[in-house]
Amino acid sequence: MELPETLKLVIFDFDGTLHDMTVDWPTARRKLKVEAGESLGAAVERHKQTGHEDLINELTILEAEALAHERLDLKVQAVLVDISKRFKIAVFSRNSSRVIKHFLENSGIKPDMIIGREEVSRLKPDPEGLNLILEHFNYQPNQVLLVGDTWHDIRVANDAGIKSAIVGDHYRPGEREKPDYRLAGLAELLN
Repeated sequence: MELPETLKLVIFDFDGTLHDMTVDWPTARRKLKVEAGESLGAAVERHKQTGHEDLINELTILEAEALAHERLDLKVQAVLVDISKRFKIAVFSRNSSRVIKHFLENSGIKPDMIIGREEVSRLKPDPEGLNLILEHFNYQPNQVLLVGDTWHDIRVANDAGIKSAIVGDHYRPGEREKPDYRLAGLAELLN
């Protein structure tokens, strides 16, 4: 993949992109009291709006427990180290920014910015978190690349006019969610 010449910032999704979290999702759904037909993300947003941070903290604990004895894949770590020498890097996730920060720092990675569910009222694909990142760095859309693994990532990038890359082969794009690049793995960013 040839990176755009104007590129200054690479934004990564976390779960499924940088690392596959092994959270017990059925337990997470039960602890967050996810209603019938409701997604986990919608339950998080509902609890944020109603002030039930204690329930969201249960999810954060499950995420921390899942990552407690895991480390970042060495190939992913090498890609992040190389990318961070040339560009600013940020992480934009629906997961806990505190858990992500701790996990990445244990692997020797210190992104320039991490936006997770603690920093926003609405989760990705809502643009709130992406807007915080863009405002912080004051970059134009043509200077940014968002790398993710789900339609949430592609939609938020497309809506902001940012180039997007999808990682892996499990992504099935919807009509609106067309990535600019498809990567078998993060190492393709360095080619």
